[in-house]
Amino acid sequence: MGREDAVGTIFRLHFFCSIGIARTSVVRGRHLSIGCLHWMAKTVTITPSTMTADSKEIIVSVVIAAVGILLWYLKNEYGEKRTKLSNGQVLVRPARLPFLGAAWGLSPDNFIEVFAEFYRKYGDLVEIYLGPQRVIVITDVEICKEVLNLRPKIFRRTRSFEYPAQQLGYDHSLFFSNGNQWNMARRLTAPSFNKENVANQIENIWDMAQRWAENIKATSSGSVIDFRFVALEFTLGVITKIVCGVDRDRQQDSYFNKPLFVKDFQLTFTFFMESIMFPISKFFWRLSPWHYGKYEVPAVEGDQRFIQACSELIDEHKKKIFAQTSVSDSAAANTTLLGTMLKKAERDQISDNDVVSNAKLFFLAGSETTSIGICFAMYYLALHPDIRDKVREESDRFAALMQDYSQQSTSDDAEGTAKKSSTDLYEMVFTQLPWSEAVFKECIRLQPPASFLAITLESETSSYTLSNGLTIGPKDELSILLENALHCSDDNYDDAALFKPERWLDPDPAKRQKAELNFVAFGGGPRVCPGMKLAMIEGILAVTALVQHLDWTLACDPSEIKRVLLFSSTPNKMPLRITGRVNK
Repeated sequence: MGREDAVGTIFRLHFFCSIGIARTSVVRGRHLSIGCLHWMAKTVTITPSTMTADSKEIIVSVVIAAVGILLWYLKNEYGEKRTKLSNGQVLVRPARLPFLGAAWGLSPDNFIEVFAEFYRKYGDLVEIYLGPQRVIVITDVEICKEVLNLRPKIFRRTRSFEYPAQQLGYDHSLFFSNGNQWNMARRLTAPSFNKENVANQIENIWDMAQRWAENIKATSSGSVIDFRFVALEFTLGVITKIVCGVDRDRQQDSYFNKPLFVKDFQLTFTFFMESIMFPISKFFWRLSPWHYGKYEVPAVEGDQRFIQACSELIDEHKKKIFAQTSVSDSAAANTTLLGTMLKKAERDQISDNDVVSNAKLFFLAGSETTSIGICFAMYYLALHPDIRDKVREESDRFAALMQDYSQQSTSDDAEGTAKKSSTDLYEMVFTQLPWSEAVFKECIRLQPPASFLAITLESETSSYTLSNGLTIGPKDELSILLENALHCSDDNYDDAALFKPERWLDPDPAKRQKAELNFVAFGGGPRVCPGMKLAMIEGILAVTALVQHLDWTLACDPSEIKRVLLFSSTPNKMPLRITGRVNK
């Protein structure tokens, strides 16, 4: 055997050995391959003058080996992979594209469906890559609850929100802050959403819901409207009234009543989503006219107008407040959620900037999410007229009760009778409107505005191993699919995929309790949404008023209604054919 034959034989032996070894160790296989090639380079010198059939065979062998190693590396790095965890669960990593991972073709229009497809195809634990970012998609019920309860000490909200939140001044707000800043924001905002303060707003919300439904009947009967925008107008009006004391129907000159306000609001949503969906370096983001110039600059300009309007409202509140001896003694401080925050801010020495940041958040988080729930209530009630009839029966009774309550409040002083407290009114909403509550709750179970949570480790935590043995690194992100994990699981709900509001009225208390325990439309753990009481009251009263005054049908095939990702999971459209209530 000649020298070249020996080299070729050794090379072939090494190639197959290195591939076998590399199945268990990427590094070891790669080092053996490089070592072999390095040895051949030292022992074999091939020039055009010395080229023989044997030396050509060596070159072919080297090329084949290199191609084999490359193919193995691509399969190991980018092919499907299954890892068994300590509790027996399997973490699946689907095949992915180099550099892009699963990001290719991902957009706000299909984001929700793509992530849900990972769950349907691969199970409860899926590892994907969005570019270089490792994301663990979780739908396992117990792991979801474990992670939610580990916030905010171990886990925090994704860092993808940081840049747009900082640029628009939301970084000190309850939703976007973390650590000590979150604790401060929680103390500042919690009093605004306690039961008493929410109860104090019920008359305002009911009055606005009545005027809103009557206006729809007067202006849109016989026509088709996209109810997304109609619902958002209502929720923005409610938030403006109860946060700032500004009635959008009656204070025409207010910034909050102008189309510019709604436009500025939409610019904020768009900037947040574009920044999150395209997580490129902010240096390159700022160089891109398609991103920085198109989305960020207009959003920042709109936000400045928003901040100016909020600052003016704070000054107005303070003037009224300081007409008394202090903020704490002022009755004016109790009339709005902004006033409640100002009381707390004075007591805890919290800056006006923090108050403004959280007031803005009330608009951002408190309007779109509730309007989505109202939209889907209209959708499901259009498909289930028998349920709408049940809601209508109680809506008529409730309207009469509210009329009596209002008349009582104006005659109490003269007659000396005791008026029901606002807390009594709060309880009356839930005792007198069980079907309205069940419908709204069922809608946000099936179509939760927050259909997933993006979470990562707190900065102080280098890594964390969950109870199933899955280790989360400092740059990893978790995407918890609340809808698939809890709301649409047959383990948690009977016929989980079906619209059955009666499940919330089940006479069996054990079944009702189980349903409530797995209901996380407002999140879970210590960072559960503080505004859930207000959102439920607003949604229930809106559904009640709409059913009382209107009839409607869906003006498209139900299959055309999809969900897209804006700031929340919102319907792509909601065309409804409106008619006034026939039998009223």
